[in-house]
Amino acid sequence: MMKIFILILFIILSNNLLLSQELQSFGLPDKIITSLAVEQGDYNSSYQLSDYIFAGTENGIFETSATNESPDWVSIGLENKSVSALTVQHWGAGPMDGLTLFAAVAPDYEHEDSTLIFRREIYRPIDTNWIVSDSGIYKNANRVNTLNSYYFTGHSAPQPILLGANSGLYQSSWAYYFWTQSEIEYENLQPVINSIDVNPHWWGELAWAAGSIGLSPAAFRSTNSGETWKAFPLVDIDGVGDTATSVAINTRSQDSVYISWNEVIFLTPDKGDNWEVVFPQAQLWENASGVTIKTIAIDRLYPENVFAAGSSSNNELFFIYSTDGGKSWQQPTVIPDIDIAAASSIVVYRKNSSDENGYVFIGTEGTGVWRYKYSTHSSPNKDSSYFPLAINNEWNFSSNLFPRSERITDTLRINGKLYYGLSTEGMEPYVLLRELDNKVFILDLSDSTEDMLYDFNAEVGENWSLSEKYVCSFGLDVTLVSKSDTVETPSGTFYNCFHFSHNPNCADAGITDTWFAKGVGKVRSKEIFFAGMGDFVLTDYIVTSIENTSEPQNDISFKLFQNYPNPFNPTTTIKYELSKESEVQLIIYNLLGEKVAELVNAFQKEGMYEVEWNANYFSSGIYFYSIKAGEFSNTKKLVLLR
Repeated sequence: MMKIFILILFIILSNNLLLSQELQSFGLPDKIITSLAVEQGDYNSSYQLSDYIFAGTENGIFETSATNESPDWVSIGLENKSVSALTVQHWGAGPMDGLTLFAAVAPDYEHEDSTLIFRREIYRPIDTNWIVSDSGIYKNANRVNTLNSYYFTGHSAPQPILLGANSGLYQSSWAYYFWTQSEIEYENLQPVINSIDVNPHWWGELAWAAGSIGLSPAAFRSTNSGETWKAFPLVDIDGVGDTATSVAINTRSQDSVYISWNEVIFLTPDKGDNWEVVFPQAQLWENASGVTIKTIAIDRLYPENVFAAGSSSNNELFFIYSTDGGKSWQQPTVIPDIDIAAASSIVVYRKNSSDENGYVFIGTEGTGVWRYKYSTHSSPNKDSSYFPLAINNEWNFSSNLFPRSERITDTLRINGKLYYGLSTEGMEPYVLLRELDNKVFILDLSDSTEDMLYDFNAEVGENWSLSEKYVCSFGLDVTLVSKSDTVETPSGTFYNCFHFSHNPNCADAGITDTWFAKGVGKVRSKEIFFAGMGDFVLTDYIVTSIENTSEPQNDISFKLFQNYPNPFNPTTTIKYELSKESEVQLIIYNLLGEKVAELVNAFQKEGMYEVEWNANYFSSGIYFYSIKAGEFSNTKKLVLLR
């Protein structure tokens, strides 16, 4: 079994606000939508996409424009077929381009029709007949669950289409439409495939799939356009009898992949070697009770925007989105006051990278198609901190020279002012900073004097001087260059960033430029080193909160640590620290919020404590452990895997 660990991030402020907050009906109101398909873009791609959206139902396929305000769905055939999956393939032959729609259908044994795949052209009106295209598929598969495709132009080699079924994975060439079964690790355990994603669509080779092998939910990866696949069981192969339902690749950083399984969304940041649970999180776990995540999709042009949908405990629609790659999740603030059936499928459409609007389409199990229109462009908000200060806030950066980590490690109160110690790579000395009224001050501990380092209230073009002691670090002066820069990083795209320029006066040291994003902090910096200019960009971060710096704080605080090991079977250790004697309660809850175990209920003195939880009689799943000690409380997540 591969390593799975938990990532718990409490992001209070999000860097990319989705401006529209309302789900709207997008037609076919009484139909069960089984699948949706649009032409997909690639990150940094300049191709203009068609605006068709296709909906598969239990009685044929419908088509309309994805960008219409009022949908005008038109039936395009297969009226007597139950459609199970759709994909479109953009192709080229010489100077001509085409768009082929592939549809998987349930076999109609009653009428002696075992056909599993049809195709038809979209662009060419003379070629609109549906053509049987399932040669080579093992007909005892009974059901094709998913389709996806690579794209190509007339000046390049044809690219394949991929298919996932109850009998495994298949690949078909564009030229002959003959399906060849792919080689899969653990093939003897009868892999079932529910979802496929590819990246890039244009001349790509990477593909991921989600499903099961044996009794384990599993992910699968191919690096040769679907010819062979490596399997990644998410639990022991003789495990829980469930199946992973959906997969989505981060198009900017394709080592990162999302997989859904029951109520959980996993993220691998490293090609499947490790897996993090990014949903549910502690701040949403009550809302996640009884939830099943059925489908995930990414804005392929702005992949920090991740969308997931499924069913709630009463089998109605459950829809969440993340604007920071899964570090935090939200639900729309406005939901229509009608019952919306559970989601069956989801796609994201954005015509090109310069288009402000993106569209999320959700197919439901009986209430048609719903659309969520959003924009990733937001205006600056002076009420949101661009320099969040709290102990354990951490920012990790990559660069052309070397990686770097910055972390707020502690606090120090001098002359009645609270400063935060920012350490680089855990080394001393570190800088002491405080924020007041959207201004950031830096302290010189040798003489207890401070300089204003950044002013987020300043007007563009304003500058201010720093003491000469900072000539080889922050410079002799700082200038606000812009309040509206867009910064692309491995951690996401950040809009309306503040850009400050610095004026160092050393040949081999000093910061020249810094960029800050709302609610996140520094997302990029340029710095001079003896080895050359370093360009540092944010790779990941932990921002727990912005603390109230007006109140006195203790040098030593209460702490609740992450349990170890995690996941565990059947015992794990929970560690916590008390800064003073307190009444302590340490309780275990399940996903429904029900108390399942009380580990501590006692008066304890100041110090470090460890408690072991033996979950031998509990079922696999996600649990939460919550501590209350005086006025201190905290909750963390732990995973029991049998």
